[in-house]
Amino acid sequence: MTAAQQQTESSSQSSSAETQIVLLPPDALSNSPNPRWILEQISRHLAEPLKMNGAKQTIDNVIDRMASGHSHVWLGFDIGAGETFGCVVTEFAQFANGIRGLKIVLCGGDKGFAIGHSMRLVLDHIEKFAREQNCTLVMIEGRRGWGRVLPDYTEIWTTFEKELN
Repeated sequence: MTAAQQQTESSSQSSSAETQIVLLPPDALSNSPNPRWILEQISRHLAEPLKMNGAKQTIDNVIDRMASGHSHVWLGFDIGAGETFGCVVTEFAQFANGIRGLKIVLCGGDKGFAIGHSMRLVLDHIEKFAREQNCTLVMIEGRRGWGRVLPDYTEIWTTFEKELN
């Protein structure tokens, strides 16, 4: 079982809904019985963040980097509703001083995703994965508003990072 497959875990979001966070394997689109649906979910959640980043990336870039293993694509599922609620893309970062980190490069989802319990649940999975991959920090670059929803991260310029124990 790969690290990606091991990240699939259920957790209660509320009394009426169950949430599942899935780290898609690099071959998710080529080996899925329904690749079009997966692509639609990724595209739906990342459309706005991709637009906001000034066209530095496209959905094709995200898919290519996932397929090559350079990026990790996480989908959040609301099991009760039978639909996805968010998508996060991460990549490893290796620094000259030997520090290894996991960087959140894109994040998007349904209204309220970033400020609700769902984002904390996704971050818990990402931080666990980062520790398992010998990372000592998780970083996110984005608008300053992320600071309001990442109280345990420290603002470094426009990058937020959290040291992992």
